[in-house]
Amino acid sequence: MLTVNKSLRRGLIVSFLSLLFTMGVAYAQQESPKADEKDDKANAAEQKTRDAAKAQSKGKASTKKNNERFVPTEEISEDLPVAFPVDI
Repeated sequence: MLTVNKSLRRGLIVSFLSLLFTMGVAYAQQESPKADEKDDKANAAEQKTRDAAKAQSKGKASTKKNNERFVPTEEISEDLPVAFPVDI
């Protein structure tokens, strides 16, 4: 059987683990452009939504200035007290 001293064995193990780690990092970096493209598309969609909301809020702001008094459509009553269970 092949006999290898302890320092050489440790060196081989460290080298092998370093190689595995480097390959994992390289693979992860290779996959990131696809994720970046999806993020760009999601950011573009969010920006369109924000722009539409801003345009809509500008329209609401102009009508709000015309109707300064708010008249509610529903009447609100007071909250009734609720008994909490004490045997929990």
